Amino acid sequence: MTVTPHRAIASSSPRARYDFFVHECLRDFELVCAAQPDARLTVGAHDHWGIVHLPHLQHAYRCLLATLDQAVGPALPRARVAGGVAGRAAGRGADDGGERAADGAKGSAHAPLRRAYPALHGFASKRGARGRRTAAVAAGAASEPAEREAELELPVQICMLGSGRWKGYARWPPGESRDERLWLTAHAGLSNHAPADAPPARAAAGGAVGPHRRATLSYAYDPADPTPSCGGPAFNPLNSGARNQRALERRRDMLIFSSEPMRRHVRIVGHVRLRLRVSSSAHSIDLVARLCEASPLLGSTNICEGVVRLRASPPAAPPPTLAAERCNAARIGGEDGIVAVVELGPVGVDFSAGSRVRLHVCSAAHPRWMRNLNSASSTPLEEQMCGPPSTQQIWVDCADSFLVLPVDS
Repeated sequence: MTVTPHRAIASSSPRARYDFFVHECLRDFELVCAAQPDARLTVGAHDHWGIVHLPHLQHAYRCLLATLDQAVGPALPRARVAGGVAGRAAGRGADDGGERAADGAKGSAHAPLRRAYPALHGFASKRGARGRRTAAVAAGAASEPAEREAELELPVQICMLGSGRWKGYARWPPGESRDERLWLTAHAGLSNHAPADAPPARAAAGGAVGPHRRATLSYAYDPADPTPSCGGPAFNPLNSGARNQRALERRRDMLIFSSEPMRRHVRIVGHVRLRLRVSSSAHSIDLVARLCEASPLLGSTNICEGVVRLRASPPAAPPPTLAAERCNAARIGGEDGIVAVVELGPVGVDFSAGSRVRLHVCSAAHPRWMRNLNSASSTPLEEQMCGPPSTQQIWVDCADSFLVLPVDS
């Protein structure tokens, strides 16, 4: 028998926060919602291979079964469903219970398909995924059980990193979030106070701006020894998901910025991005940014990361008297630098009181992203050779260098 639904079938997208498909999945969800308002999204706090664990597998199958109940149930003929229940009731002697079952089936044609699923541990309550009261609950920021029951009807369900608590939203990205900026300081800090003497820059041709004599911090990148990746969205089960960044932060080829300790619980949900004024001595360089949570007990843990590639503008044809060496000495940004924007991706995380927001800025996350060889962009990839080390300068205490965090209000 062919079942034709009376409306568009609602789609369900179970995904993991550290899955390397999560960026594309969330973009697809935003597009699908325009055509299918019944679409649902569930994002867990695990990596790609974490789905093999029973709690995460239960969430994935629960999403799929609920979608089938919602989409296929209304399409079944009412008479068949009602007759089946009434027939079974008549077979038991048509007692009073059978009559009530038949009457109930007439009032609800889909009663046999509505499964009474048991509550998933940590999903339908205000406790975290590990069954203990989270910091959000202790601070009074968690919803009451009745509010959580109402949240379960919302189409977007997100498990927060850090606390493991589930939160429902009406759409993605959440409309409740507001963007807050943290400016990079010369003391490797992240400040919520804008630089007083740094007016907005005026853009000029090619993305460069007028003279900027601000403080800068620098780091070196060697393509022969690229900065390794540590956790995150990776296919390698031995190097994916949430990882302690202590060993990575000992390297000298990255800059680390940290905020002051949080005075209260803070929830960040949405898209994170970084805006930087930067220059480099290389023809081509990658700019990698990573958001972490620095906890006094657990150390520094990665949350999300992104990369953007910068290339030097091709030099104009040199005059005959200009040496070829000077012509090839193109650098990115020049003396005034250029503004680069790094999209760190979607995130849902609970920062507990006492923890810090930490930012990594480097030029590689190998092997998650193929290393940049610091070669000229005009050279074909198969012909590129490993270039010399390069020096990157990051403008700080500047209106053009800040981190944008979507804080859930």
